[in-house]
Amino acid sequence: MKRIINKKHCIEVGLLSKDEKNIDKSRVAFILKKKLRNVSGKKRLGLAWMVMDPVITSMIYLFVLTILRGRTDPESLFIGISTYQVLQNSLKSGCISIRDLTGGFKAERVRTKTILFSSIRYRCIDTLATTSGVIGVLLLVYNISFVGIFFLIVISQIIGLVFEGIGLSISLTIRRFPDLLNIINLFLRLMFFAGPVMYPMVATEGIHYKINLFNPFTYFVEFARYQANQESIILDVNPLVSGLILIICLISAYFGYSRVDKFRWRMTTWA
Repeated sequence: MKRIINKKHCIEVGLLSKDEKNIDKSRVAFILKKKLRNVSGKKRLGLAWMVMDPVITSMIYLFVLTILRGRTDPESLFIGISTYQVLQNSLKSGCISIRDLTGGFKAERVRTKTILFSSIRYRCIDTLATTSGVIGVLLLVYNISFVGIFFLIVISQIIGLVFEGIGLSISLTIRRFPDLLNIINLFLRLMFFAGPVMYPMVATEGIHYKINLFNPFTYFVEFARYQANQESIILDVNPLVSGLILIICLISAYFGYSRVDKFRWRMTTWA
């Protein structure tokens, strides 16, 4: 394989040799371990926090809502908070990923597919770790069916991959205008309370209900609740509206993943 570099682009021509493929596999393993070390390096409990954090957060809000005599079922609360935490982690990760697209290799240019594949694997591991504690609680304490647990796992993985891609698609814009990251963080905090996270959509009405119909997270979490036999409006929504919103999300995610190589090139001193 040859790499052709000029002022406009950097492209790869030809097939990879067996040795180059083996090197790429080793690089994927290295990048994955580096990402996991970055998560756990400054914490005494390390990766255990990925499992414990959504469980503890859910229990705190369950206590608060119980004191306030909220009518939210605990199962619905756990599903909402765990899936929303996956969304936040993925979107923020995609937004800041452009800060370092080298994979930790400073002496050479690692193939973009290697960086991308390792990032996808890490996102899947992070999502599974984030939801595993909640899955255990739903299985052992609330007797949620295996079908409901299966769909929760699948939906969480889809949320993680889709919103990581959406974050990637706007990462270059955020690099140019850093204030946008603060706006996104504030928006995510607002949607935690305004969106169907701590309560299902059936608890909303009027303008609150209508606004959340344009919230992509609504359709993911409401479908997860429906599969777990919780109150859900997923069968009542207009399939054209929900389908259009989800298609826009998928296109945005694809745009982000497909342009990683261009983003890397724009960030180099050669561009």
